[in-house]
Amino acid sequence: ASQISSRPCGCVLMDECDKFGLRNDREAGALKNAEERTKSFTFPKRVKTSTPTIQYGEIWLEFLKGDQRYYWVPCPHCQTMIRLLWKQVRWWDKEPEEAKTGGDWDMEKVRRNTHYVCQECEQKFTDVYKPGILLAGEWRANNPMAEKTRRSYHLSALYAPWKQTRWGNLAVRWLQSKATLDGRQNFVNSTLAEPWDGENAY
Repeated sequence: ASQISSRPCGCVLMDECDKFGLRNDREAGALKNAEERTKSFTFPKRVKTSTPTIQYGEIWLEFLKGDQRYYWVPCPHCQTMIRLLWKQVRWWDKEPEEAKTGGDWDMEKVRRNTHYVCQECEQKFTDVYKPGILLAGEWRANNPMAEKTRRSYHLSALYAPWKQTRWGNLAVRWLQSKATLDGRQNFVNSTLAEPWDGENAY
């Protein structure tokens, strides 16, 4: 606390702020103390970033206060702008059994067969299209009631262009995370960038 409250700043960058110390009997939490450092500046900038934790965590509440921007990309087939959603990721065409061997998930089949199903035209496409649709995407605000100067952004690992975040690899991680609630919560928080509410354990 003493490090945060020592000097005024016109620009404050708060990274992983859901892990900041919370309020105690003597003072407000670290996030509020950091914000206080900007009050003597006419046009201060406060940037908060974090992996979300729970619904009432600092970063999710801040996101809801802002204009709630999501990244929209064009479907390679119908060109309709869509948000990439986890519920649209599939690792089978008609039946889940297609990705199983002996009744259990075959992770190699899962990794090989995973694709995205457009929520508009219902056509499927794979990671091969990801670089192109990312370049053609755009941020869209979702909360018209937010203050004009309060922007908030949400981006999940579904958009990330790296090898470890190919949809097939994410599908394998999702299925493996079922073993424990900790594993499932970590996937929801770190991969989907969503808060854990206990109902995400499906």
